[in-house]
This record gives sequence, structure tokens and C-alpha cells, in this order.
Amino acid sequence: MIKLPAKAISGDHAYSEVMMRRPSGGVLSDTLSVIEKTGDQYTAFLNYLTGVCESINAEERAVTDKIQIKQIIRKMPYKSAEYLSVLSASELHGSDKIEGIYKCTRCKHAIVCEETEDSDTTDRLSDLTINQTDETGFRVELKYPFVIRTTEGELEIKDIEFQFPTIENCITANLSADKSKLQFRIYSESMVKVNGGDVDKKDRARYGLAIFNAMDASDIAEIGRQNRSIGIQTTLKKNCPSCGKVFDAIINPVNFFGSALRID
Repeated sequence: MIKLPAKAISGDHAYSEVMMRRPSGGVLSDTLSVIEKTGDQYTAFLNYLTGVCESINAEERAVTDKIQIKQIIRKMPYKSAEYLSVLSASELHGSDKIEGIYKCTRCKHAIVCEETEDSDTTDRLSDLTINQTDETGFRVELKYPFVIRTTEGELEIKDIEFQFPTIENCITANLSADKSKLQFRIYSESMVKVNGGDVDKKDRARYGLAIFNAMDASDIAEIGRQNRSIGIQTTLKKNCPSCGKVFDAIINPVNFFGSALRID
């Protein structure tokens, strides 16, 4: 059994563990087709995990029906789905090595992490921290409250509560043709309270995107930090051989996932 970084809440149940099997050829080809044709990582994770999950377990029940499993995965936090997908892909690939190119934030020197006949400077998934939590979301009290105009008048935004964005939240947000504010749409879809009051679908449609368009950049950064606090922690320290600066490099698990599924 594999423990989820954050539980999937579906109906009255909190699912915390999964059992996975190796993917079939059909699951691999279908997942790669989604990635290559649309670049939609959210649907790719949904389809892949539906294909490899044998069971998803809560304390009081185990679900093995494929239709129910897919419904639960839709309610799974994205960061949990990302972790499961990347873990499964690394086992299929037989390696957790991650290649990448990282530019120094001071002198822009490119650090190439790769495996060659003579050396191996790759990073490894096993070097990355996996954070787990029993929380289902987070609350952000804004440093810089602000006022937006809605169809019902002015609304001062002081604090917002979020559930950890789910696969369903991400897929819904990604339906918009305008991808430039995809992250804002994901945050909007995952809002559950504003100023302590419940937020519903109508509220999100009326002023969800407007909130993040008007929000101070430092408060948006805090939302992002808390959102990324679970699952795979994608930051590693790099030491620039050119100028000596130590800087944070961002590892991309989604790129690893796509490349690890290619077995030809």
C-alpha cells in the first residue's frame, strides 16, 4: 500500500492509501496520446491512475470498481496524483534519475545534469522530500486586503480558505481556452470560503478570477507556497561552478513522468 501525501475526499470518505499495479500497454499509449496531443497533464494523470490503481482505501472501506476509482481520483489532490504517477513511472522505467539544465540565478551559467558514458550528474527522485499531511486544505490571511466589485456591490477580501486543488479542479480550470491565467483558475476552483463564508459555483463564476487578478503578488506567492507544501518537493540546491552561487533549482516531475513512460 502507498500512502497519499494528502487524502482524497469523496462523499463521506477520506481515502488515504492505494494499491497499484504495473501499467498495461493500452494505459501507456492512451496516457502518452493525451500528453502529446493536448499537453493536458491533469487528464493524463487521471487516465493513468485509473488504469494502474487496483484499489483505493479509506479506513472503513476498499474500492476496487474502476468507475468508482476514477470518481475518487477526480477528487484526489493534484499533488497526491502527481506523486503516485511519478512513483509508478519511475518503477516502470527502472530508474528515478532526472536529467535537466539549470541556469545560475546570478551569472546564468547552465548546469547540465545528465548521464553519459563517462559521468552521471543526474538528480534522483529519491533525493526529493515527500511531505504528507492530514489536512484537507489551507487558509491564507491576506497581508494586503483589497476590494473588488461584484454584481451585488463591493466586497473586501481579507482571507480565503482553499481545499488542496484536486484533479477535478485542475481539469475544470483547464477547459478555458485562455491558458495564460490557468493557475488563477485552479485557485478559484479550489476556493471553499472567503472571509469565513462558503463559496459556491456561482460565486466562483462571479468573482473567482477577479480576486486573483486584483490580489497583491506577495499574497499570491503565499497561496502557491502552501499549495506546494504537500507531495513532491521540487526544489534542490545547486552550486554554480562558474561563480560559486548556491541557488534553488526547480525539478519538473511532469517532464520525468512523460519521458519515463516511453519504453520503446
